[in-house]
Amino acid sequence: MYNIKPFGLISIPEDLGAESMSGRAREIDPLELKIVKDVCLEFIDRPINIMEIGVHRNKEESFTEVFIKNKHPDSKYFGVDINDKSYLNAHNVYTFQNSSFEYDKVVAELNRVGIFSLDILLIDGDHHVGGAFTDWSYSALVNKGGKILIHAVHTHDGPRKLMKLIDPELFDIEFLTDKDSGVYGLGMATRK
Repeated sequence: MYNIKPFGLISIPEDLGAESMSGRAREIDPLELKIVKDVCLEFIDRPINIMEIGVHRNKEESFTEVFIKNKHPDSKYFGVDINDKSYLNAHNVYTFQNSSFEYDKVVAELNRVGIFSLDILLIDGDHHVGGAFTDWSYSALVNKGGKILIHAVHTHDGPRKLMKLIDPELFDIEFLTDKDSGVYGLGMATRK
C-alpha cells in the first residue's frame, strides 16, 4: 500500500499503519496560517514551485488559500488530493485528484504542468505513519534551501515520528509551534 522512498530519512518505522491522535486541538489554527504565510513570503521576490498534499480542507482558513494569495504571481502552486479540487484551478494554480501514494503518477502530472523541482512542500495528507512517510518521498524534489512543512506534528503519530527520523545531515529541522499551544502543530525541514 505504501510506496516509501527513504530519501533523507534515518530509518523507516515498522508500524506503518499506526495512528493515534492526542488532544483536541483546532485542525488549522490562525497561528499556523500565519507561519505558512511567513514561509511563503520568504520567496515572494521570485517565482517558485509549491506543492501541497491535502488541499483546501478548511476552505478560506486553509493553507491552500494562504499559498494562492501570497505567492509571487509567476509562482506555480500544485495541490494533490484524493478529492476533486479543480474549482481552484487558475493561472499557475493546478490541482490533481489522485492519491499522493502514487508517486510516479503525481510526478508525471507535476512535470506535465512544468514543475520539475519544489521550493515549498507542505505535507498534510494521510496522518498514519505509513502515509506521512510515503508523502515524505516528495522531499527528494525539494531544492537546496527549500522548505518542507509538516502539519499535525503534535497530534498525529505519522507526522510526529517523521519529524524524529528526518536526517539532520541533509535537513535543518525545527518545530514551528509549541506542543503545548493547543494546535495540531507545524514542523519544518529546510534542505541543506
